[in-house]
Amino acid sequence: MWEVVGKAAVVLLAARVCWSLLKGVYGSFLAAALGLHLSLKKTGDWAVVTGATDGIGKAYAFELARRGLKIVLVSRNPFKLQNVAAEISTKYGVETKIVDVDFTKDDIYDRLQRELGEMDVGVLVNNVGMGFEHPEYFNELLDCQK
Repeated sequence: MWEVVGKAAVVLLAARVCWSLLKGVYGSFLAAALGLHLSLKKTGDWAVVTGATDGIGKAYAFELARRGLKIVLVSRNPFKLQNVAAEISTKYGVETKIVDVDFTKDDIYDRLQRELGEMDVGVLVNNVGMGFEHPEYFNELLDCQK
């Protein structure tokens, strides 16, 4: 019995390794040669990144700017937004726009529509989030939502 389990595990491991190799070959060679790789140039000119002044949102904004997209930075703090926009413009030479809104409020969507309405937005990174004053266990957060 253990022999069968061992053989099945080896076959499964070999299949996973082969799949990974095929994906690597496809992504590195075939897709690029056939023009099937992901290109941000096929999207709109602008990327909108919420929660863009720190952490993951800021990293996304920088990476999308590095790839040549114009960046709309959305967050609460106008001072931080101006600093990040200046960093991106200086480093990558792309156009930036800032929108300072607080997603905990309900009256922001008309303003966002006015600010973004005519833009050719190709990428949205919805990274906005709310923190708590101190760390909480996930199941306790669920209880407080009731």
